[in-house]
Amino acid sequence: MSRDFTKIRAWQLSDDLTVEVYKTTKNFPREEVYGLRSQLR
Repeated sequence: MSRDFTKIRAWQLSDDLTVEVYKTTKNFPREEVYGLRSQLR
């Protein structure tokens, strides 16, 4: 029996959050690559 975890609401919300974090941190200054940006990701 196969279960599709992508249909779980909690997984969907966490995936949406991950996408938003990556979109936002993409615009951080270059010097933050190994600082705040990597911690948020």
